[in-house]
Amino acid sequence: MEKINLTKREYVGEGYNLIYKNLQTGEIETFDCTKEEYEKVADKEGYVFISGNGGFIKVDSDTGMLSDGEFTIKDNKYLVCVTTSFGLPGILIIEEEEFNSKYIWQ
Repeated sequence: MEKINLTKREYVGEGYNLIYKNLQTGEIETFDCTKEEYEKVADKEGYVFISGNGGFIKVDSDTGMLSDGEFTIKDNKYLVCVTTSFGLPGILIIEEEEFNSKYIWQ
């Protein structure tokens, strides 16, 4: 079986954000926040709250998140971003032995 090529990203912590709709423009905007802000979900003048994301994996990439074909290591586990059958990104959490048998990285 041919191994899948991946790009390694450095784990930098957990991320949190809140998503609001701008009442004037109708635009959906995402704001990075702290864990405390995420848990409190404050009202924002001129916006309506839509949703939030908390505790997601942050890495050293332009978006701060893992993309398809990338991986990072957290707590001795390999976290690999893959595209699911629904066309959405998903994270596989696997042990080192399984990782080394299926993937190569640069």
